[in-house]
Amino acid sequence: MQMAVSAGLNPALRDPSCHFVLSWADGENPRDAEIIAAARIAVRALGASLDQYVTAVHRNRPNIHAHVVLNRVHPLSGKALSLSHDYARLELACRKIEHRFGWPPDRGRFDHDVMEGEVILVPKPPAHWHGKRADRAAGLRPDPRGVLGSSLRNGRMPLRDRMTAERRHAARTAMRSATDWIALHARLLRLGLRYLARGSGARITEVTTGDWMPACQLGSEFAMPRLVARLGCFVSAPGQPDRVRAPRSAERRRYDAARETRRANIAALQLKYRDERQRLGQRLKGMPRTLASAFLQVLREDQNDDLMRLRKIAPLPRLRADGVDSAVEPKDPAREWALRYRHGLRRTGALRDGFMLAQTPPDHTCLRQIWHKGFGSSVDEDHAADLRALGNGFAMIARRGSRGDLLGYDLVRELPGRGLCNLVPEHRPGLGSLGDPRARICIVVADAAAGMRISAACADALVIIASETPNLRQTAQIAALIGPRRAVVVVECPKTQAGFLEQVTTVLPAIGVLELSDSPGGVDAEPNPHADLPTPSPLS
Repeated sequence: MQMAVSAGLNPALRDPSCHFVLSWADGENPRDAEIIAAARIAVRALGASLDQYVTAVHRNRPNIHAHVVLNRVHPLSGKALSLSHDYARLELACRKIEHRFGWPPDRGRFDHDVMEGEVILVPKPPAHWHGKRADRAAGLRPDPRGVLGSSLRNGRMPLRDRMTAERRHAARTAMRSATDWIALHARLLRLGLRYLARGSGARITEVTTGDWMPACQLGSEFAMPRLVARLGCFVSAPGQPDRVRAPRSAERRRYDAARETRRANIAALQLKYRDERQRLGQRLKGMPRTLASAFLQVLREDQNDDLMRLRKIAPLPRLRADGVDSAVEPKDPAREWALRYRHGLRRTGALRDGFMLAQTPPDHTCLRQIWHKGFGSSVDEDHAADLRALGNGFAMIARRGSRGDLLGYDLVRELPGRGLCNLVPEHRPGLGSLGDPRARICIVVADAAAGMRISAACADALVIIASETPNLRQTAQIAALIGPRRAVVVVECPKTQAGFLEQVTTVLPAIGVLELSDSPGGVDAEPNPHADLPTPSPLS
C-alpha cells in the first residue's frame, strides 16, 4: 500500500518497480540475516537507501537466492531512481558483499581489487574479450528460453547437447561446403536436420523430434547474416515456406485462442482504466500533490478489484489442462546434472571439435564448476569427500565455513621431481580438513600441499588447512574446530610463514609449534602449471 502511494507521486514513470536477484553459489549457505544485509548493501549501491524495497529469501532451489523489489519513486520527492549502469553498480555491490562477509569472489564482467580496504572494479584485460569472441565463434552462447523450456517439458536434453561430435562435424561440413541454399538444405536433410529462418536469425531443427537450436550454436559462421553474405538472399527448401512455424495441435490452438481472448479483454479494460485516470487527473489539477495522489490511489484500488474479478471469472488457461505437454519423463539425476552444467560440457566438446579457445583461468568460479561437475561419471555420488583426485596429477580440497558451507577450493598438483605443489587462488576463505573429524590430535598447516603430505604421514590426526595470512574469521574457526583437543601448528617455511605462525599462536597460545625448515617448497612456479587441468567429459 505504501509503495503504491509513493509510486503515484510520479505518474509519468511507466514502470516504477525494479527487480533483481541475489544468488549464492552451490554449497554456500548464508543465514537469513546475512542475506537481508547483503540486499541492503545492493540497494545502497543503486543509490536507493531512502527508497522503499521488499526482500524475499528463497531456499526452494539448489541455489539460495533473494528477490529484491525496489520502488524507484522516492517517497518524499517523487523523483525516479536512475538505473544507468546498474550492472556495474550491482557487480561492485556483490564484490563488497563478498569482501565483508568472507565469501569467495565470483566471476563477473570486471576484475576487482582492494585498495586501502575499499573494493574497486578494474576493467578486464583485452585478452579476456578476445577469448569471449573466440567462444562466440565456436557457438558457445546461452540457450534461448524456448529451448530450455521445451527441454524441461519433454524430458529431453537440448538438441545442441544430444548431437554427437560426428553429427556436429558433419553438419558444419555440410554448411561450409554448400555453394547455394538448395545444396545446404539437401545436405542437412540427409543428417535429419533442417535450416529454417526465424525472425532475423535462423534455427536448426531436428526432423524426427522437432527440437531446435539457434544456428549460431554450431558456430558464428553458420548464423543467418554470415550465410546470406556468402550464399546470397535466403532461399527455403523446395516445398517449404521461407519462414516456418512448427505445426500446432488442436489442443494448443484452443489454448492459444483462449489466451488471446483473455488478453484482449484485459487490454480493453486497462484502456478504460487509463481514460478514467486521465479524466480524474484533469479534475485534480491544482490540488496538493499528496491529496491528489490519495484520490488516484483509491481509483487504482477500485480498478484493481475490478480486474481481479475478471481474472477469477476468466482464469489463465493452462497448457496441461488441455493435455499439451502433459507427458514428462521422470526426473533423472544424470540428465539434471548434464542440464545444469551444459555450458561447461559444451566448452569441453568445442575444444575436442578443434576450436581454439582461450584457457579458463583457475579462479574460484572455475574451481567451483569443476568441483560440482565431477569427473568420469555424470553423477557425483560422494558429496561428503573434501578431497578429490582430478587426474593428470591434480587434486582439489574443499574449504568450508563454520556451518559446513563450501567457501573455496585448493588446487594441488604433483609434479615429477618436485612432489606436491600448490596452485594458489587469489582468495581462500574457510578451512580445509583432511582426516577423521573425531581425531584426538589436530595439526594446523598454512597450505594444501603441506596438508596432504602431513595427512599421508599422520593418518590418525585431523589436518586443518588454513592460509598463510589467516584473518580473524579463520583463526576463530580454527579455535572452534580444535576445541579441547591437543593441537600443533606445522610451519614448513619459517621465513615466509612467520605471520601465519604469529596469528595462530595469538589465538591459541597453548598450541605446539613444529618448524620443518628442510621441507620441499609449496608453491608451483611453473610458467603455466594449469596447462593440463582436466575438464569433465561431455555427453558425446
